[in-house]
Order: sequence, then structure tokens, then C-alpha cells
Amino acid sequence: MAIGETRVLGLLESEDVFATASALRAMGISILQNAPEEWHVIGRGVGGLLEPNNVLNLGNSGTGVRLLMGAVGGHPFVATFTGDASLISRPMDRIIAPLSEMGIHFTTRTDGKLPITVSGPATLLPIEYKLPISSAQVKSAILLAGVQAPGTTTVIEPEPSRDHTELMLRKFGATVT
Repeated sequence: MAIGETRVLGLLESEDVFATASALRAMGISILQNAPEEWHVIGRGVGGLLEPNNVLNLGNSGTGVRLLMGAVGGHPFVATFTGDASLISRPMDRIIAPLSEMGIHFTTRTDGKLPITVSGPATLLPIEYKLPISSAQVKSAILLAGVQAPGTTTVIEPEPSRDHTELMLRKFGATVT
């Protein structure tokens, strides 16, 4: 969502990270590895993702698929997400519920599991959402969608969860309180 080049140092180089990078590449983001644990991401700005030509396979990356559903939901195109046997067995309802309130459309299996097709509205709606259970993944998906919505998006947690996304958004200039 940032414009221009972002340099990432010390990135954990795991299958989850590689799967997430592959999905982002499929949506037009240039991601280069220049040295061990040194990556360069060329962002296209808010609303800059491109519709992927193929299904996005996130392997076993639960974090990757959940956060990308929030990021993709702000785009008026269709993207289908899947994963390995473990990931497709995990429920996605806790991500679908708040993102649906923002106007994002989901087509899922009857049990709310992957594969899931996401299509974003022309304009996202900002929401105030009280998490039933604290979850950094759900909170982050909402915040990544919220960056693309006009107005203020609010997430209320019963207990604080990891704040990596809030810290990152602040570094990129977003107002997060």
C-alpha cells in the first residue's frame, strides 16, 4: 500500500513469507531479495493492487491469507484464496464477519473455509468493530482494509493483542490511536 520502495531487513525467510510474497507478486507488487534477510518491496500505493490472473495459494500461511483478504478487499476486483490441507481446514468466519460489514463480498464453501473468493466494493465503509476475542490477525485485516476506507475505522479489543500492524502503519504515516 506504500508508494515507492520499502527496504525490509531481518525478515524471517520462511515458507509462509515466501507464499505471501508470491501472492503479492501475482497482484503486481515487485518484491526482490537483494541479500539474505534483505528484501525490497516496490509499492503501488493505496488501491494499487492488480487483479490476479490465478488463484492465490498461501500454502500454510494463516496470517498471510487473513491479512491479504483485508488488503484485497479494498479493491474492486475478484481474488480467490486457497492454501494447503492444513490452511483449508481452518475457519475464516472471524475475518469474514467484520470485513463483510465494510462492504467486502465473500464466496466460500458452506463451512466458511478456503477456498474463498473476495470481491471488493467500489468504496469501502469504515466501521467500528468490537472483537469478540482479541486477535492480532483479525484486527490487522480490518486495519488494512480500513486504510482504504474513507473516515475512521475503529477496532475495539477486549484485551490488547500484538501491535505489529499498528506500529507499521504509524511508520508509513497513518494515524493510529
